[in-house]
Amino acid sequence: MSSLEQHVDTLFEDGAALLNGNPSQKLGQQLTFNGLATPPQLIARRFLGKLVDVLVPPAFTAILSGPQGLRRCLTSGSYNLWDIPRGPVMVQWVSMSRMRREIGPIEGWSADKWRVRFTVVVDFEVCDPYLIASHQAPLTVLEDVVRSAAMQQFERMSHEALTGYDPEIGGIDRPALRMFEQLSQEPALAGLTLIRLQILDRAGDLRRIEAATETAVAIAQLEESTRLQRAEDQAALLTIDGQVLRQSAEAALRMAATIDEGREQLARHDIAAQRHALNAQLHVLEANMRAQVAEIAREEQAWQHEQQRLMLEWQSQIQAQQSEQTHDQQYQMLDLQHRFEALHAERAHEVEERRHQRERELRAMQQRHEQVLINQRERLEHWRSQHERSLQLTQQQHQEQLALIQGTTTIASQAAGYLAQFGMPSRRIGSNDLAHDPTLIAGEGLRSLRMLQEQLQPQITEPAAPSEASDASH
Repeated sequence: MSSLEQHVDTLFEDGAALLNGNPSQKLGQQLTFNGLATPPQLIARRFLGKLVDVLVPPAFTAILSGPQGLRRCLTSGSYNLWDIPRGPVMVQWVSMSRMRREIGPIEGWSADKWRVRFTVVVDFEVCDPYLIASHQAPLTVLEDVVRSAAMQQFERMSHEALTGYDPEIGGIDRPALRMFEQLSQEPALAGLTLIRLQILDRAGDLRRIEAATETAVAIAQLEESTRLQRAEDQAALLTIDGQVLRQSAEAALRMAATIDEGREQLARHDIAAQRHALNAQLHVLEANMRAQVAEIAREEQAWQHEQQRLMLEWQSQIQAQQSEQTHDQQYQMLDLQHRFEALHAERAHEVEERRHQRERELRAMQQRHEQVLINQRERLEHWRSQHERSLQLTQQQHQEQLALIQGTTTIASQAAGYLAQFGMPSRRIGSNDLAHDPTLIAGEGLRSLRMLQEQLQPQITEPAAPSEASDASH
C-alpha cells in the first residue's frame, strides 16, 4: 500500500470519528510516541497546496511543523490555514487532559532500617506541549522521579513515622506533602504540572510488628513470673517465722516443765543437793537452748544468704532479658518522656505568660478605677465648697434684709407716734391724698418696706451637683 493510500485511509478514519462525535478516541489510541503525544504525521493540502485543514479535538493540542522553520501550536478547534509555506507539513497531537497514574508498590528501608512499602497516585497535566512533544519518555521519568522521592522520604523518616501517626511529624499526609514539594521543583518534570500526590497504601515490616508483639508478651510473662516468685518467697518467709516461733514456744514449755519438776524434786529431797542439780540442769537447758537458738539463727542467716543469691541471679537474668528485648523500647520511652517534658514546659510557659498578662490588665483596671474615684471626690468637694459659699452668701443677705426691715419698721412706728402726739400735718401718700390718721402712716411705711424687700430680693441660684451621667462618662 502506497503512502497516498495510507493517508487517504487516515483521513477517512478521522472523518468517521468526527461524524460519530468522538474525534479524540482515535487520537487517544495513537498516543504511542511517549504516552502523551502521537507520532508526527503528514497533513494533506488542498486547493493546489494552498489550504491546510487541521481538526484539534477537545483536550488536545496540535503542534504544526513545516517548511522554513514553521512551528505553531493550535488549541482545540477546527482551522483552515492559508498562510502555510509550500512544502510538507507535519502535525503532532498532545493530550492536555488531566491524568492520574498509579506508581508502586515502592519498597525501601526506613531510617531505623525496617522495610516499608508505599503505593502512590499522582494527578498531573501537560503545561508545555512543545516540551512534551519532543520528550522521549515523560511518563517513565515521572515514575522514576516519584520512586526516588519516596526512597528519600524512607531514608529520612523512621518506621513509626512512615507507617503510623507521629504527633510532631504527622500521619500519612506528611510524607506525601514532602514528596509533592520536592517533585514541584524537579527539573526533569519540565512540561508537566503536578496537581496532587496521594499515598493510597502503605505497609510496614512484619518483623517489627511481630517483635513488638513478642516483647509485650515477654514483658507480661516476666511480670507474672516475678509476681509468683515474690508470693512464694513471702510464703516461705512466713513459714520460717512460724517455725521459729513454734520452736521458741516449745523450748519455753520444756523449760517451764523442767523447772516445775526440779521444784518438786527439791521439795521431796534434800534442798541443797537438789538445788545444785537443778542449777546444773538449768545450765544445761540454757546451753541447749542457746545452741538451738544459734542453730536457728545460723540456718536463718544461711537461708537469707541463699535467698539473696537467688534474688541477685534472678535480677541479673531479668536485667539481661530486659536489656536484650526492650533496648529499643527504652529509647522510645526516653524520647516520649523528653517530648512530654518539653510540651509540659511550653504549656507552663504559656500559662505563666497569660497569668502575667491578666495581672497587668487587672492592675491597669484598678489604676483607672482609682483615678475615676479621685476625680469624683474632687468634683464632689468642689461642689460642696461652692454650695457652702452660696449658703453663707444667702444667709448674710437674709440677715441684712431682716436688719433693714426691722430698722425701717422702727422708724415708721416712731414717726407715726410723733405725728399722733404732736398733731403734725401729714405728707402726701398714695394718690396725693392727705392722711391725718397715724395708722395710715404706719401702713404706708410697711408697704414701702415690702416694696423695698421685693426690690432687694436676691436671685440665688445654687450650683448644681455633679450628675451621674458625667460620672458614667468618666
